[in-house]
Amino acid sequence: MAGTNPRAARIAALIQRVVASSIERELHDKRLASITVTEVRVTNDLQIAKVYWTQLGHEGHEEGERKRAQQALDQAKGHLRSLVGHKAGLRLTPQLQFVFDEVPGEAHEIEDILAVAKKRDEELARARATAQYAGDADPYKHDDEAEAEAMSSSPTRSSVLHTTPSGLLIIDKPQGVTSFDAVAAVRGALHIKKVGHAGTLDPMATGTLVIAFGHATRLLNAIVAHDKTYEATIRLGLRTTTDDAEGEVLVDDEARSRWQTLSAQLTEGGQSGEPTALPTASWQDLLTRTIATNFTGDIEQVPNTFSAIKINGQRAYDLAREGKDVELKPRPVTISEFTVLDIRSGFVAGEQTAEPLREDANTGAIPALDVDVRISCSSGTYIRALARDLGKELGVGGYLTRLRRTRVGRFALPDDASGLIAPEAMLDTRTHTVTAHTDQKTFTNREGQIVTRNKCVLDTPEGLAGDERRNWLLDHALTMEQAARGAMPALDITPEEASELRFGRRIERTISEPTAAIVPQTHDVAAIIERANAHQAKPVTVFPLA
Repeated sequence: MAGTNPRAARIAALIQRVVASSIERELHDKRLASITVTEVRVTNDLQIAKVYWTQLGHEGHEEGERKRAQQALDQAKGHLRSLVGHKAGLRLTPQLQFVFDEVPGEAHEIEDILAVAKKRDEELARARATAQYAGDADPYKHDDEAEAEAMSSSPTRSSVLHTTPSGLLIIDKPQGVTSFDAVAAVRGALHIKKVGHAGTLDPMATGTLVIAFGHATRLLNAIVAHDKTYEATIRLGLRTTTDDAEGEVLVDDEARSRWQTLSAQLTEGGQSGEPTALPTASWQDLLTRTIATNFTGDIEQVPNTFSAIKINGQRAYDLAREGKDVELKPRPVTISEFTVLDIRSGFVAGEQTAEPLREDANTGAIPALDVDVRISCSSGTYIRALARDLGKELGVGGYLTRLRRTRVGRFALPDDASGLIAPEAMLDTRTHTVTAHTDQKTFTNREGQIVTRNKCVLDTPEGLAGDERRNWLLDHALTMEQAARGAMPALDITPEEASELRFGRRIERTISEPTAAIVPQTHDVAAIIERANAHQAKPVTVFPLA
């Protein structure tokens, strides 16, 4: 929904302005008199925009006027969508859905509930003033406890005080689904609209996907900036159009010649050009030296052509798919670890980029080398680009066949072997990791075409459904406090300081970077604070009292 994706939020605001202006100035439909567009929410895939509206109708005729207004909006839907696309300059305009905003009615209901609760409180106060125990008074029960019991037993009061849970889920994303698919699975299971993820994983990639819900979504920007650990397989000897196994193989005669030369140099006697005859130790030494010299520490990396980077407002992968030239500038990244774990040699058919290596050299087979690696790097590092550049540095070509993310900052999967997570924290990962699998879903799209795509399904105990399944997932989620302490530096504060921050006031604390302010006694995450001056901190994000 709007708010989980910055681009979706921007497009939602733009659509609201255009639709509101068009209804007022261009449609000239009497049925749309007194219409107000209250909010627009755009899905993260930018396919659907829900336009919420309300109407100030004439007393006694509200329902009929609302129906006629809804009919007018539905009839003008196509025209309004065209206006949005034209005025906003969108290449793909979301489908508009007009929804009557029930918030005003709900507001009146809440007022009624509060009035009932207030009246009940007054009655309880009068009753306590004259009440006497039916038998011996309980010396261990205080009046305030009786009041608390009465308040908690009131259905009206409990419904008013209900809050949406907040926290993080560490999802082990399966191959074949997008990060947005995983977000949709969490949103549906928890019945929470405000859900987002930190750091996109391509459909071919698996592993750590940090998904936040509720107020914890405000922590995502900090988590995205964390360093990460990957385990991957790089295939040397070939290259592809996308630098991974999803692209087409590019046969390079110069690279094949270099492969033969390199094979002869690394083979005893220099006679064989087959990778099966190459001593593993020789390749290990060459790769270790090449990586240490060119791909560790602070380096400049040119992102992949098929990346999500924007060029003049367009995604690089969209331009690449249209056959346009894409030129991306180098950007600084930091590689703290690039370790060769294993080396396998064999043969691969030119058109089967993702297939395992074969031992036999059939007709048309090309010798290749699969290198398993572990990489710890800064945010913004493209592992596909590292595979491409390693193959380029050796002169033989290279691309990525497997990618698994095992760690995002302090959030890791149980199989993470980076050694960058404390042992006690690694124990927590087993409790808070939720695995998932893919399931095929067939549907008819807007063009009337039957489409089959993969759906992300969270793995929960068999037989759980509804609230039981929801509660199981919440039990496996990190709490708001755990999420905040994992996302950024944390500062323990007093309840009085928490109150000051919630009023937007500064506190007398010295910090140097954005920090989570937490009351440890109550596990209350009050705010995200930043340095105001040498001796004070100020709130930049305030969280409500849970």
